[in-house]
Amino acid sequence: MPPAASILTAPEVPSNGGGETGFINMYQALETLPAELLSRIGDRTIYHDGGRNSAGVRRRHSVSTSHPIIRTRPETGRNALYPGRRRDSCIDGLPAGDSDALLDALWAHTTAQPAWHHDWKIGDTIVWDNRCAIHHRNSFDVSRATHHASNAKRRQCAVCQSQRIVRCASKKHAGLCL
Repeated sequence: MPPAASILTAPEVPSNGGGETGFINMYQALETLPAELLSRIGDRTIYHDGGRNSAGVRRRHSVSTSHPIIRTRPETGRNALYPGRRRDSCIDGLPAGDSDALLDALWAHTTAQPAWHHDWKIGDTIVWDNRCAIHHRNSFDVSRATHHASNAKRRQCAVCQSQRIVRCASKKHAGLCL
């Protein structure tokens, strides 16, 4: 389950600009989802590999989990689309190609939604409900360590040869695609 609240603060910002953070309303993403995509989701779950950070670097302590693609916020009963991080996710029970195609369609729809962007200033803090909003940052001149991490290689499944960070959808490959 994602945390109810997430917080970003800016103790420093890039001197040459960039790094704005965008937010997308996932209630709206679900409400505007074409009926054909909604029917393909049904009550499916999505596997999220929490073993790597957003730069692709393996974490020492992490939890991987499956969760519904459509989440219900318990306090309101309102549903939101929750597609997980694209490169670290696959849809449980679907072959890899079908999972990738459905996730690509969901992300194409999601990223076409209006987004609010915050241009950071030193000392800024943003708090949001992580269960019904997603965020991303625009590019900026990053440190060498982050640059190095962004070049992390994906592992190849010994059975299906897929270049995936996450587990393969096929049960017979379970554990080999990690």
